[in-house]
Amino acid sequence: VEYQGSGLPARLPDSDGPVFGQLDCTPAGLSEQKQRAEKVYQEQLTTANNKRKELLLNRSTKQKNEREMLNRNRKELINDHINRFEKLHNLRASLEDTWRRSADLKRHRDREEKEFIKSGSSLLIDQCEQYRRCYQCKRKTENCGETNIWKESHYIPGSRLMV
Repeated sequence: VEYQGSGLPARLPDSDGPVFGQLDCTPAGLSEQKQRAEKVYQEQLTTANNKRKELLLNRSTKQKNEREMLNRNRKELINDHINRFEKLHNLRASLEDTWRRSADLKRHRDREEKEFIKSGSSLLIDQCEQYRRCYQCKRKTENCGETNIWKESHYIPGSRLMV
């Protein structure tokens, strides 16, 4: 109750000054209102145009960025396809080369086997039995670990003699 205002203010007498809306009907007031309205209209129009231009600019930059991104993705996809094709091509070429080499080796082995069969199956061991001595070591071909050195001979370290 203490903080409550005193209520309505006391009644003030009417003054001889202008009454609300009385000057609006004069020709000077109307032209002034028209000018103010025109200024407000122009400001609103320029603001709306600026916002529209800004939206169009933002949209065009966004579309440009998206177009660049799509082009970049398209180029990456094409490069990926090219790399995959090259990898598959190289793999196939290496497999064909390996197969060709294997086939050549098999033909060579088959040819050698046929020649061996035609030669009468004379193995190296069979050929060695025909000769008395091996020409490399001058030993008998039947030698199995035998030496040319007598068992009674001894090597004296530091000399070139064997006693």
